[in-house]
Amino acid sequence: MRLGWIAKLLLAGCICHSTFGSRTDEQFDEELTVKSLRDGKVASKFSFKTLLRGQSPRDPQSLGEDDVSQHYTVFPLALGQILREYAVTELHLTLNAGNWNYDRWGYPEEPGVGTGAELWAWMGDGGRSSSGRYTIHPEPPAVLDGRATFDVATAVKPIDISLKWKDDFHYPAGFDTPTSSLSVQRTLRGSSQARGQLSVVLSNHRNEPLHVVYLETMPWLVQFYLHTMKIDINGLPREDAMSEVTYIPAVPHAQPATFQCVLVIPPRGTLHLTVDVAKAFLRYTEHPPDAQRGWDLPPAVFVPFEPTHNGSLPYPTAGRIYTPSLLVDLATPDFSMPYNVIIFTCSLIAFLFGSVFNLLTRKFVVVKLDSSKEE
Repeated sequence: MRLGWIAKLLLAGCICHSTFGSRTDEQFDEELTVKSLRDGKVASKFSFKTLLRGQSPRDPQSLGEDDVSQHYTVFPLALGQILREYAVTELHLTLNAGNWNYDRWGYPEEPGVGTGAELWAWMGDGGRSSSGRYTIHPEPPAVLDGRATFDVATAVKPIDISLKWKDDFHYPAGFDTPTSSLSVQRTLRGSSQARGQLSVVLSNHRNEPLHVVYLETMPWLVQFYLHTMKIDINGLPREDAMSEVTYIPAVPHAQPATFQCVLVIPPRGTLHLTVDVAKAFLRYTEHPPDAQRGWDLPPAVFVPFEPTHNGSLPYPTAGRIYTPSLLVDLATPDFSMPYNVIIFTCSLIAFLFGSVFNLLTRKFVVVKLDSSKEE
C-alpha cells in the first residue's frame, strides 16, 4: 500500500514537471517607476509585463479556420482566448480613478488616464480606413525579436507626500515631462433637472494654429441639441472653426451618443463651445441606491494633430487629453414616500388584524358576584 502511494506521488511530480517545464517560454516582470512632478508631487507607475516567446498574433485571414489550442501558465487563459479568437493585434484596457492635471503635470507616460474604464482594440481587419476622409494606424507594434509582448500598465493617482527641511535646496531636479500646449475646461451648467448647457473652453498656448479632434461619448441620460451649438473664439462668434462633424444619436437604454469633430484654435487663442442638453426622466426603478448623488458622465477626449493634404490622419503631435468626469443631477423621486406608505399600511393591518383576532378568539362569560362579597 505504501509503495502504491509513493508511485502515485512520483507520477504526479513527473506530470507537474512536464507541464511547467514545457512553458519555460513565458516570463513575468514587474516594474515600479517613481517620478517627481513639477509641483512637488510624486507619480508612481506599476507595470506588469508578460512575455510569450515564440508566439505571434493570429492572422486575420485565418479567422474562418480552426485555431490551435492555447495553453498558458502565467498569462490569463481567458484573455488569451479572446485575443486569438478575434485576431486582436492590439488592446488597451484602463481602469482609473481620479484625474490627471495636464496644466501642472504635463503629459503622462501612459496616455490612458481618463476616469473610469476605457477599451481600445485593433481587431482582424485588412483595411486601415475608418471612413472616407481619414486613414488611421495603430500604435507601433509591440512584437520584438519574434516575441509577443502583453503590457498592462496603470497610471495610479499620485500620493501627496512632501518633505520639509531648514536648509535651502540648491540643486533643483530637472523635469523632462513635456508641458501641455492645450488647456481644457469642461463644465455642465444649469440648476434645472430637465435642461442644462455643456460648456467646453480650449486654450492654445502655442504660437501657431492648433488642430484638435474632439470626441464626446455621452450616455443617453443627456441628449444634445445640436442646433443650439455655438462657437466663440476670443469672444467673437466663429462658424468656420469646426469641421468634419460626426454625430450618432443615442438609443435610450441601449447605446450612448457619439459626437466627434475637428476644431481649429488660432495662436494664443481661446475657443468656447456651448451646446444645450436635455436631461432624461428616469423611472424610480432605474435609479441607483445613492440617487441623490447624481450620475457620472464619462470624460471627453481631445487629440491635437497636424493636418495633412493626402486625406490621412497621422499620429497626433501630443498625447491624448482627458477631461475630468462630470456629475449630472437628474430628476429624483422622493424615495421616502414608499416607505411611509408601507409603514402606515402595516400599522393599519396590524391594528385591524389584532382587533378581529381578539373578537374571534376571546371568550366572553358572565361572572356572578355573591351578595356577601358585594357588601
